[in-house]
Amino acid sequence: MVTDRFYYKKMNERDRKIYKAIYDGIMHYKEFAEVPDVTLRKEIVGWIYHCVLWDNPFIFSVGEYAMWDALYDNDTKIKITTLCDAESEKVFRKQVENEVNSILSATGLDKLSDFQKEVFVHDFIINNIKYDQTCGDDGKRIEPYTVYGALVEHKAVCEGIAKTVKLLLNLLDVNCIVVSGKYKGNAHSWNMVNIKEWSYNLDVTMDMGRVIHDRKMRYNYFNFRDKDIEGYELTNAHLYSECTAIRNNYLVRTRGLVSNDDQLRDYIHNALEKRRNCLYIKANKNIDEGFSKLSFKAFQEKVNNTYNDVVKEMGISTKVFIDVTGPCDIISMEVSYL
Repeated sequence: MVTDRFYYKKMNERDRKIYKAIYDGIMHYKEFAEVPDVTLRKEIVGWIYHCVLWDNPFIFSVGEYAMWDALYDNDTKIKITTLCDAESEKVFRKQVENEVNSILSATGLDKLSDFQKEVFVHDFIINNIKYDQTCGDDGKRIEPYTVYGALVEHKAVCEGIAKTVKLLLNLLDVNCIVVSGKYKGNAHSWNMVNIKEWSYNLDVTMDMGRVIHDRKMRYNYFNFRDKDIEGYELTNAHLYSECTAIRNNYLVRTRGLVSNDDQLRDYIHNALEKRRNCLYIKANKNIDEGFSKLSFKAFQEKVNNTYNDVVKEMGISTKVFIDVTGPCDIISMEVSYL
């Protein structure tokens, strides 16, 4: 199990004192936390409050919006706003633990690679958790911002989803943190995963939003580089490693990034042979081969024609739904076998 507290390690001595005071206040159900000899400022306390929750996703008793108004008594105390008492939290924590144990009891998880563990967690969340369109009744309910909302109530917003991804991947010995910022101007949370010292962006919430038909996966936002998808803006970006690697991007790992006719035909044939239900294909413009100069429309036609040729050669009957509306010129093909 990974227990690294990423944000705490990044802090200076003053901020660590605030972090420890908030953590201690939450864990011991204190009404206030005090930090002797430290000048408290609203924006710093609010940020550190967030960091405590991102580092420790098992904490789910604290109001998400309370942290921005946490300073109290002439800015000398931090108000700890918990939404349940110790006995109630024991019950809620047990519910979360039962759900986690059930999820991680799946056979063979210990034999999976880090990438495969990511796929497992990604697919589980999309299949079992719904995005809370009410955003917790506009912030009046904190459950959707926590692992409790995601795992017990099966409903969460991006922050609750990102915390759940971190919790499950850390328990599976995969390095993963929660990050926050904006996506196209709107507040948003997602994850960064570290595999063999390389960092990748993982946004399960956005893939969840890409699902068109139930039980059909989307991997547009699976281990993408910083430059792959526009619109992401990190808060305190200086804290993080740049995501520049492509090796564990979903398209690359599943050989859906194709640069010529042979690769495209092989990918489709192998996918259909394995009875895969979702094919993910993109023209590789980084290699000067057959597809490097193709327009997206021309590539769509080539994919459609090649798919039909392969189906005919294999002598199988399928029903296919093709989606070309996602980001990054990715073609998604949902396949049903008849």
